[in-house]
Amino acid sequence: MDAHMQIKKAKKLHACNICKKTFSCSRNLRIHIRIHTGEKPYECDICYKPFSQRGNLDVHMRIHTGEKPHKCNKCSKSFSDNSHFIRHVRTHTGEKLHSCNICSQSFTRLCHLKKHMHNHFDGKVWECDVCGVSFLLKSALKIHMCTHTGEKPNECDVCHKIFADKNALKKHMPIHTAEKPFECDMCHKKFADRSNLRRHVRIHTGDKPHVCNICNKSFLRVGHLRDHLCTHTKEKPYKCSLCSKSYTENANLNRHMRVHNSYGKCM
Repeated sequence: MDAHMQIKKAKKLHACNICKKTFSCSRNLRIHIRIHTGEKPYECDICYKPFSQRGNLDVHMRIHTGEKPHKCNKCSKSFSDNSHFIRHVRTHTGEKLHSCNICSQSFTRLCHLKKHMHNHFDGKVWECDVCGVSFLLKSALKIHMCTHTGEKPNECDVCHKIFADKNALKKHMPIHTAEKPFECDMCHKKFADRSNLRRHVRIHTGDKPHVCNICNKSFLRVGHLRDHLCTHTKEKPYKCSLCSKSYTENANLNRHMRVHNSYGKCM
């Protein structure tokens, strides 16, 4: 394990004893644990609906108060929930972030993609016998079941990520072993994953396939487009879990988090 991996691992000190997911902040671990325990300590004073996080309760309260702080600058429609606002904005931009990994058809909403996936699987869903959660892929259910059984049949012994089968684990391992079988024909740089090679080649070709439907600016990566769209929607999806500040880009949030870490507020 190289120095970079050791530093990355050292930053994640707090591990969930159920699914082994790790967190750099003990507070985030406590919030995560509620997924397994079902604990919902925040209750609405009006309808008594419980929530696992205070932020979710705050959003819920707007149903009772009628507050709609998220306003569309295209049609002036207002929303109480930021996720509903973002979904609405996509009706103007035509943005379709949810793609089918089988036929590549894209959708504006995740629920539409899930409905579409039934066409490939004859409507069959795989349901967890323990908690009732449903999956379209049997492999996804298999991974999920490990959270209940504690079984780790295909676990990476470096980062402890679990995979549905040995082939998926084998594909993942070059990340840690430094094996890089995919080579760029132009500069001979090597990559562990074929998708990373394809993304790299665009640097040489100048190809920027991800185009903003509002201002036509194009981007090399879909993540960059997603961050750019926030400048149009005014959305700030990257939220600090310690002081509620929010940012349009993850890099800005990471920079901000160093302020807390430097004062030891995350321990």
